[in-house]
Amino acid sequence: MVNLTTVPLSSAAASALEPGVALALAQWRAKHYRDVRYALRIELREGSDLLQGNLELQVKTPRKPVDLVLDWRGAPVRDARINNVAVVAETRNEHLVIASKHLKGGTNTITLAFESPVAVSGSARTARTVPSISTRCSCPPMRARSSPASTSRT
Repeated sequence: MVNLTTVPLSSAAASALEPGVALALAQWRAKHYRDVRYALRIELREGSDLLQGNLELQVKTPRKPVDLVLDWRGAPVRDARINNVAVVAETRNEHLVIASKHLKGGTNTITLAFESPVAVSGSARTARTVPSISTRCSCPPMRARSSPASTSRT
């Protein structure tokens, strides 16, 4: 499963990642990252046990970037590039961690390739007998919402 939630963490916090998305991670995301945009290209071939995919993610980071953490369940990624420079992205506790040293303040572009098993009906990734499919999804930016507690009233 590929979930495109981005969560910035300090290097110390990244070592304590738990599976899933905790409230603290969501709060980091809202505080540190802006203008998240992504495009997915997924290919599913008839009879294949794997789907192939490519991700392009753009995210605006603060002047002093912190680690970028993507929710990620599945096989390690291939061909990870940050701002067109090859990097190694670490997979840890259902997260893909990209160290802050690879990011710059401002807009960063992350590209990577991945594979994901095709599972039986009723699971997260389901396929029946279908012809080859290739699709591209360009999604609008994700926006953080203010919580009622953080909204000041006069």
